[in-house]
Amino acid sequence: MVEFKFLSDLIQHLASKRKKLEILRGHTDSFGYDLVLKVDDISRYVQLKSVRRGGSVPNWIVHKSLLRRKNGTVVLVTIDYVSQGMSLKYRILDEDKRLGVLEKKPKPNIDPKTYCRITRGDLLGEESIDGLASRLFPSAENLNG
Repeated sequence: MVEFKFLSDLIQHLASKRKKLEILRGHTDSFGYDLVLKVDDISRYVQLKSVRRGGSVPNWIVHKSLLRRKNGTVVLVTIDYVSQGMSLKYRILDEDKRLGVLEKKPKPNIDPKTYCRITRGDLLGEESIDGLASRLFPSAENLNG
């Protein structure tokens, strides 16, 4: 449900900029991403992670192949259940921390050659869908909508 809300919000935001979002889904998690999102000639490989507002999850396991892609990223979705339904806020991987994340070992029972660990400290501050869209697709955001 969170993925569909995220995609709906992103589609609506980009439509207000007169941009179309192409969405591709992988059937397996073999390559570390959930979605490939494309606007114009920019493609982003995205792994979605989620946490409830106030949740205490300290870190998440990520496939290293995702972070080895220049256009691969992790998006943490913070879910807040409000009277009108679900409110989402987003944090995205800080590109300056990408190489450091690749060196973080996952939990002891997980293969460190294949997986690494990402923490909240590796992510940029919380944003609305507008802020996230501008980080994912900067060229689409430079248009007046």
